[in-house]
This record gives sequence, C-alpha cells and structure tokens, in this order.
Amino acid sequence: MDQHNVRQSKRQKQESRNRAEASAPASAPAQAAASYRPNNPSTSQRPVPSRPPRPQRSPRIEASVDISEPTEPRVEPKAAPKTEPKAEPKTESRVETKTEPKTKPASQTNQNETTPDGSVVSQVHIITWNVGCATPPEDITTLLGLNVGDGNTDMYIIGLQEVNSMINKRLKDVLFTDQWSDVCMERLSPFGYVLITSERMQGLILLVFAKYFHLPFLRGVLTETTRTGMGGYWGNKGGISARMTVFGHSICFLNCHLPAHMENQDERMDDFESILQQQQFDIQGPTGVLDHDLLFWFGDLNFRIENLDIQTVKSAIENNRYAMLWEKDQLNMIKDSETVLEGFEEGPLRFPPTYKFDVGTNTYDTSGKKRTPAWTDRILWRLRATAPAAQTAERRVSVSGLTRGIRVTQHCYRSHMEYLVSDHKPVSSIFTLEFPYRVDIPLVTLIVEDEWKSVEDAKVIYKLMPNYSRSSWDWIGLYKVGFKHHKDYVGYMWAKNEDANRRSSREYRWQLFEQPRWQPFEQPSWQPAWQPACQPPCQPACQPPWQPPQHPP
Repeated sequence: MDQHNVRQSKRQKQESRNRAEASAPASAPAQAAASYRPNNPSTSQRPVPSRPPRPQRSPRIEASVDISEPTEPRVEPKAAPKTEPKAEPKTESRVETKTEPKTKPASQTNQNETTPDGSVVSQVHIITWNVGCATPPEDITTLLGLNVGDGNTDMYIIGLQEVNSMINKRLKDVLFTDQWSDVCMERLSPFGYVLITSERMQGLILLVFAKYFHLPFLRGVLTETTRTGMGGYWGNKGGISARMTVFGHSICFLNCHLPAHMENQDERMDDFESILQQQQFDIQGPTGVLDHDLLFWFGDLNFRIENLDIQTVKSAIENNRYAMLWEKDQLNMIKDSETVLEGFEEGPLRFPPTYKFDVGTNTYDTSGKKRTPAWTDRILWRLRATAPAAQTAERRVSVSGLTRGIRVTQHCYRSHMEYLVSDHKPVSSIFTLEFPYRVDIPLVTLIVEDEWKSVEDAKVIYKLMPNYSRSSWDWIGLYKVGFKHHKDYVGYMWAKNEDANRRSSREYRWQLFEQPRWQPFEQPSWQPAWQPACQPPCQPACQPPWQPPQHPP
C-alpha cells in the first residue's frame, strides 16, 4: 500500500511536471503576438516569431487602419516626410526663378539689345506663277493656303510672269489696279493682310503682303527693275525685286523671268548676273541684292531637263521617279560650278515638272512642238554667309543653318496641279524665319482713344523716335478696318513740321478732321467701323516706307 501510494505520488508529480512543460511553450507565442498589436507599439524587446509569416501581419493591420482612419499617422517613420518637401523648399525656388528674369530683360530692352529669348519667328509664303496672259481664276484660296492655313503666315510674296501687257490692257492697269493684284488683295485683306509694296515691269509683277501689325517693323521698303529682253531694251524678260528690313534684318525678294529653251542656259546665267549687278538700292546698308542678310530668288527661271527624251521624262513622271529627273536638271547641275549661284539653297523637287501643259488640262504638251516637261518654276533662297545645309527627307524640311542669328526652315515646296488657266502650274513654298529682335520700337507711336464717338473729337497724338528723319511729305491716314493697301485710305492729313521747340519735344497734337466727312452710324452703342490704321501696333502711313499721295485731300 505504501509502495502503491509512493508510485501514485510519483506519477502525479510526473504528470504535473509534464503538464508544466507542455504549458510553458504556449505562453511564448502569446507574448509575441501581443507585442505586435497596434495598441502596444512601444514594446522595446520583441521575441523572434516562430513562424516567418507573422511579421507580415502588422502591415496588413496598419493598411486596414489607414483606410478606415486616413488622418492617423503611419507607424513607418518614412511615410510622413514624403509629402512635406513638396510645399516648402521647391516652391520658394520656383518663385525666385520667376522673379529674377523680370529685371534683366527690362534693362536690355531699354538698351535695344538682342537677347536669346527675344527671337522672332515669322512665316513667309512665297508663290511664283507664269500665268500665260490668262485672266485670274475665280478662286485662289487653295493657292494661298487660306483653306488649310492656321493663320500663322506673316507675309505673302507673290511673283507673276507673263501677265497680259497689251497696250490697251496696260493703259487700263495704269488707271486702275490690274486684275491679278486686285484678286490677291480681295482674298487676303479680310485676313488682315496689307499690300506693303508692288512693282510691275510689263508682264512681271511682284506683290508683298504682310499682317498689319507687322508694319511698324518693316522699314526701308524699296523696289528695283531690270530689263534683259532684246539686249536690255524690252521688259518681257528680266527681274523685279523688293527689299526691306524686317525687325532690323535686311531681306530681298527677287522675281525673275529668264530666257527660254534648252540651249540658252548660258544666256540665262548672263541675264541673272546682269540683274544682280544692275539692281542697286539707294539706301544706307546693303545696296546690292546679294548684300542682304537673306535673299529669296524665284520665278520662271526656265531651266530644263537635259539628255533625256520626252518619253523617258514622261515615264519617270508617271512612276514618281523625280530623283532621276532632278539629276538632269540644268539648275541642279550647274549650281556647284557657277560662282554666282554659290550659297543658293533649294528644297528637293518632289512634285511633277510644272511646264508645259495644254491649257485647261493636266496633260503635258501635245502640240507639234511637244516640249519636254521641265521644272521651270522655282523658289530658292540664300543667306549672306551660308552655313552647311541639313535636310530631313522624311519631314521635307530644309534648314540653312544660322547666319547672323537668322535661321531659315522650308516646310513645304509644292506645285498646284488644280489650276488650269496657264501652260505653267503655280509653285509655292512656306518658310519659317527665326531671327533676333533687333528692332522692337516703332519709329512713330500714336496715342488715340479706344473708340471715336464723334468725328470732331478725333484727335491723335504721335511721338517720333529721335532717329526719325522728318520730311515735308509725312502724312497720317485714316483707314477702314480691313483696308487693302496704303492708298486705300478714307482720308488723310499732312503731318506738318512744327516749330523748333515742339519739334525738339518730338510730340505733336493734331486734329484729324474739323468737320465730319461722312455720316456716323446712328446706333450709339455700335462701335464705329472707322479706325485709324496707325493705331498701335500698326504703323502710320507716312514716309518711309510709303510714297505720299499725289494730291492733298
């Protein structure tokens, strides 16, 4: 009995010991789990979990807490500082960057100096067309690009050849505007383009249009003509040019009609040299055509395709093999050998030859002469110190590099096959000119009221720059909105030279009309349609660059 009690006692002690040993490991995980509770984040000593997934539970708990209570801070110390740097230091640096340049351009502008951020980008649209004595078509919207244009074109340069110059026609054109010029003005004036200058030499016409707000920066506008037909006595062949300074940079536009026929290549080059030598402008600065910062040369240059018969040329045209024809183009072949052509650039010819067609069709010449198709109508340009050219074939863009800050980029060079009135097809090209802002202050500044309510109160104060040379022919004109050219004025008055004291102040007060010359609109709330063409930023119609009217009002 005693032994039984002893064994039972030992058994109970062993069982209790086993229960104690069995219960001891169960308490450790409980403490470890408690140490990872969100309510007890300050526990300094954490036992190593027995299972690897346990440490991943805490982010899941925090994520659920963050969604339900997004305003509470995260346990991770790096999360909160991520949003702080966005507001304080970076915002201050941006404000400083914006405020610093405000003072620098002010002094540079006052000194009228060129700055890298003061460059001007202008778009020039050039058109050449041998119209073959035809009357203008009813619609030239496509030719001018007004149907697809974005309104960014700043200047239109239109060169025409073989405009009807019969005696009766010329007499009518002397008294009135010729049909071609009138059609161009009618189409362009509603879009804000003004005829800056025009020149005619028998069948050659050159028209220069610009947006009205560019007028204060177009100065020194002059034209020249050179006859080369019949030994220089006849103007059926030759060249007419117009030059000007655009924002302080000299630009010249030259429209030529050179001798025809395949065998007259040398005669064409001789005439071109004569035109360049004879055309000298009476102005300070660049006097010759090639002396300008930028020259555009275009027209019916009459260069032909050599050493290929008409069937081979037509087959190449039908298969769009223009590169083969371009290699045989006379102008392309002699451009590197003729000194006078040095520096001239031309975009790739990726359009069909523009001569010769049966009038009224898109069929090449089927007459007895059967002229071989040729690129007679061309547009080239030249920078005075031409840098190496870079061409991008995919974009059809030609870049002439930088010359005295001027960059020329050709965006489009094409023909217009839809026009059938002539045996030539018109050719157009669009250029972007980028140059520094050399001149950004108009010579004449006008101060006018925003709205003229009555004619009697129409007064203008105009100020002249100190370097402006006064003339007794200076005048100020009043134009209707959408005027076509400088002669399209409603009225004008002479800007008389005042006494010495007032002249030294360079400020004048001038009443436009003492009595009304037209009836104002009856509706007082309606803005009057008559506005001064000289209202800034438009330039007053005064010399230079325009010639004064022949008769006083």
